Amino acid sequence: WFILYILSELIIFISLFLAKYITLSSKINYGLIFIDYYSLPLLNALILISSGCLMNETYNSNKSKLIYKSHIENNKEIILLLIIIFMSIQYFEFCSNINSLSDGIVSDLFYSITSLHFIHMLGGTLFILWNIFSDLLINSNLKNISIITTAMNLHFLDIMYLFILLFIYQLN
Repeated sequence: WFILYILSELIIFISLFLAKYITLSSKINYGLIFIDYYSLPLLNALILISSGCLMNETYNSNKSKLIYKSHIENNKEIILLLIIIFMSIQYFEFCSNINSLSDGIVSDLFYSITSLHFIHMLGGTLFILWNIFSDLLINSNLKNISIITTAMNLHFLDIMYLFILLFIYQLN
């Protein structure tokens, strides 16, 4: 089921990216103003890459069983904090954006893609919370599967945000 979930996310993101590309390839000037690429979006990319690296370290630590359980728990809590910081910055970016949904198709696609990513990051937050609470309740056999699916989801969302950064922020 999880693979189907990732594939459905991929199909939705590809279709939105293609719609944005086709719309921007026309010769019409839409007059949209986007946030500077080197400010909040780049900071968010660094935060997501940091959380992805920490998620890999958490998975490898859990797999090797040589690291203390408290170290793995601390990593999960830091990942959760990084994701919450990311979502807070992205929310601030939405609120401070000059464009609105009524500005046209390009603005609609911008908000659709970034909002979809935001919602999936919220799902990633719930995955991390599940991992933190499952350590208290569930035996070790299911923990590894939970960490793997969470890591796959977060890495997929990291890659999607890098595409958002490249194709939406920088190319505009």
